Amino acid sequence: DSMIYTGINLAKYNSVYYAGYLTPFEGSKLANGYVHRFAADYMTYHYMDGSTKVTASAPALGYSAGYRKTTDHYSLGAYLGMQNRYTLMSPGEVHNTEKGNKTSAAVTFESRLNLNNSQAALWAGGYASDSNYWTRARYQIGSSIITGPELLIQGNSNFRSNQYGWFVGNFNVGHDWRAMFNLGYSTNNGTDSPFSGGMSLYKYFD
Repeated sequence: DSMIYTGINLAKYNSVYYAGYLTPFEGSKLANGYVHRFAADYMTYHYMDGSTKVTASAPALGYSAGYRKTTDHYSLGAYLGMQNRYTLMSPGEVHNTEKGNKTSAAVTFESRLNLNNSQAALWAGGYASDSNYWTRARYQIGSSIITGPELLIQGNSNFRSNQYGWFVGNFNVGHDWRAMFNLGYSTNNGTDSPFSGGMSLYKYFD
């Protein structure tokens, strides 16, 4: 079996759109074994450089290979690969170490600890050697429809966004697609944003 996913996360000062595809190596399974991971995202953010407002857009493509292990009590996954990101700045003459085209090594981790039949702790994160990073922690309640609090942190050498919120999901929206929604508030380089939110879709298939 394989999995495809896509989603969006929006806040006042930054946004990210993403999609990915996971499929096992020959002879492995998605939950237990070696896995290919293809990913794409489009990130935007802005920050103040003195009195100048700098706006950035940064699409990326990546590939990684990893290993996943799943038991009744936990699941773990780790991936290593490459990522290419092109960051466009406005105004264009601003000095920024992230600007331009960069290919970098990237690592991703994911974990889940089943506390009982209806509660679990989840953590995932990633880092690319061009200094882009993200991490998400969730406390999940429920077995059919799931919900709970979450923390999402993302950034690079120029900005950092902390998002605090609540998620609810595992809704069947048709054709075996599942949906997840999140809502909260965020800070960007210490500046509060009144709203952040997003949604994701995912599907398992043979």
